[in-house]
Amino acid sequence: MPLSREDPQAIGDYTLVDRIGSGGMGVVYTATSPTGRRVALKVVHQQFADDEEFRGRFRQEVAAARRVSGAFTAAVVDADPDAVRPWMATAFIEGPTLADRVRSQGALYGRELRDLAVGLVEALRDIHRAGLVHRDLKPANIVLSQDGPRVIDFGISRAADNQTLTMTGRVLGTPPFMSPEQVRSPRAAGPASDVFSLAAVLVFAATGRGPFDGDSPYLTAYQVVHEQPDLTGVPGALRAAVEPCLAKEETDRASLDSLLTELLRLPTTGSAPLLPASGSAAAADTTRTSDNPSPAPAPAPAPPTKAFPSATSTTTSGTASPARRRRTLLGLVGGALGLAVVVGGGAVLLHAPEAASGSSGAGPSASASSAALPAGWHAWQTVLGTTRGGAHADAQGCAVHGQELYCVDGKHAVARVDAADGSVAWRTGIPQDVIRPLGVTDRTVVTLEKTPAGGFVVVGRALDDGGIVWQQGMASDRRFAAMSDGTVFAVRPDDGRIVALRATDGQEMWRADRPGGCDLDAYEGTLYGTCETGDGPHKVLRFRPDDGAVRQLASTPDRIRPIGVADGDIVALGTGEADGSGRADPGAYTRLVRIDTTTGSPTTTPITGLGPSADATPHLVGGIVYFLRNTGKVDAVDALTGRRLWSRTGGAESLGVAAAPVLNARRDEAYFLSAADRLTAVEPRTGLVKWRGPDRPAPKAAGGMRSAPSLTLVDDALIVAAHGRLLSVSPTAPSAKAHTNSL
Repeated sequence: MPLSREDPQAIGDYTLVDRIGSGGMGVVYTATSPTGRRVALKVVHQQFADDEEFRGRFRQEVAAARRVSGAFTAAVVDADPDAVRPWMATAFIEGPTLADRVRSQGALYGRELRDLAVGLVEALRDIHRAGLVHRDLKPANIVLSQDGPRVIDFGISRAADNQTLTMTGRVLGTPPFMSPEQVRSPRAAGPASDVFSLAAVLVFAATGRGPFDGDSPYLTAYQVVHEQPDLTGVPGALRAAVEPCLAKEETDRASLDSLLTELLRLPTTGSAPLLPASGSAAAADTTRTSDNPSPAPAPAPAPPTKAFPSATSTTTSGTASPARRRRTLLGLVGGALGLAVVVGGGAVLLHAPEAASGSSGAGPSASASSAALPAGWHAWQTVLGTTRGGAHADAQGCAVHGQELYCVDGKHAVARVDAADGSVAWRTGIPQDVIRPLGVTDRTVVTLEKTPAGGFVVVGRALDDGGIVWQQGMASDRRFAAMSDGTVFAVRPDDGRIVALRATDGQEMWRADRPGGCDLDAYEGTLYGTCETGDGPHKVLRFRPDDGAVRQLASTPDRIRPIGVADGDIVALGTGEADGSGRADPGAYTRLVRIDTTTGSPTTTPITGLGPSADATPHLVGGIVYFLRNTGKVDAVDALTGRRLWSRTGGAESLGVAAAPVLNARRDEAYFLSAADRLTAVEPRTGLVKWRGPDRPAPKAAGGMRSAPSLTLVDDALIVAAHGRLLSVSPTAPSAKAHTNSL
């Protein structure tokens, strides 16, 4: 957030850039050094700078942080604990905290989990070799940078051979990640206490909850001391490594060296775990559906007179969105909250639970800061109504222009819908049945429609009110209607010729004869024909965009099926021989054929690692061909090399094959939709599941639509068109409750 008039312009030699957040004890800024280096600068509030005990604690924090300079910690750049307002500058680390990562995307698995575990052991070894104990290792103090995890905030660490500065009988910590000895007695927290905390953090990373989570900090602290850890859902190899580290007695815990040996054996592949539907507040944030209650708010805190805000501020970019900064601010304030409780005979000053910091029961919607959503967006659904009898199976879908959606509704009219809130600006009458939108220009939305007499027509409708601007009759075979880059292609009903129309006003650009035996496809504003020629080579034709003049672009020895364009090439699938008859099974895809759209040069690559594909529907998305089968199985094949990248079987945990997948390149996520309208996000090239949304039963008012579901993106907002409704979902809060609109 921008600096206010009360903020200083500089601290020491550092120029302040903006304010990351403020806690009970101080403020954290981003700042630049005289040489332009960016740092995170923590400044103590003036009223606490006069408290000698607090100043001593801050001096200890600076000294502790200076002694650690490993690859997995944040280095101290500069500090002045004796200044009028004490301050410390640390290296600015870009990336989310582990707490933010789990809240927004779910639990870690595979290589990401292994790298986190190994990096944290290395960080603790560096800390302990410096003669220090961290004493507050928790998800909010772990930054997931591009170079690996970084441990930050030595605010309550102490030298292993020195006395703590905390008041007798009191200790600072976060209950779900504190060791039993830290709860009982602050002086007893040695290096083995960090090992216990590390194990608890890894359980959180792998499951979305801590091993001792309770309904309150008091209950959690009691369970840390007296109860056995809940390791439900922890992968077997990780469980074997961390369980000995959660022993109540320090001498029974594994050493960091032996733990590192075990963690290096963790698998680097695997499936994403599903987070529990109840338990910790963190789990509730990532799995709560519209039918689940909000997490209970944290108990009222005691006055925060002895705690400094957590230095999670080092993870926030100076260009972070306001929503991200608000969340960071809440985390900073939450880190300063204290709760007095008697545990094991001593008074303990506890932080509020990590997962509850800043949530206030907001649930997953509070974590949407990393998504680029339409202005004013919130989760919504708009009921489109019941389809009429005899509707076409593909009679649904949306086209996008700016922040507006142009969708086919449940009665085959066109509705203009605001992508931010789902409100309907207008809806056309139904003298004709709209089958699907073909595209949008800055003046018109172009639709394919069926007339009352049973014919087909392409219609250009005005964006402001849906009125008809132009229309063009076409042949009954509606496969030959397409729009690409502002040009509409159709086959005329009277003479069977191909016509190219300007989408804004319907002006005819050219006509051309339709070659016999050819299927037509439009890519990047150009029309192509794929033609069978009996026993001879199959031809690929190209229609010149300015006048429709046709030429042969390429020929192939066997039948091919074009599925899209990637990197200037038409990507097609070649078929193999189904039996000894010499006839090719049109669904048995054995190779990729890429045809240069300029030179016509073809390149054929065998598809490797893919089983029989006769029942598969292919979709080219972002350079990957996804083969979707009605069994729920999905195979992903590289569109350049033909190599199978990954496969996922059907069943309860299938990705879903109800709609063509869509790619969010900015977030590196591909989205799949199940028949129950459950969304799943995967990494496109690995198939690793990043998150799963809940099943979303359609509203009763939606009726039983027969139309084909579809997925659309508006910025990062996912729009599901299925089962009589539109549904808008944020990829960082896929379980958020949606506000319902009706036509």
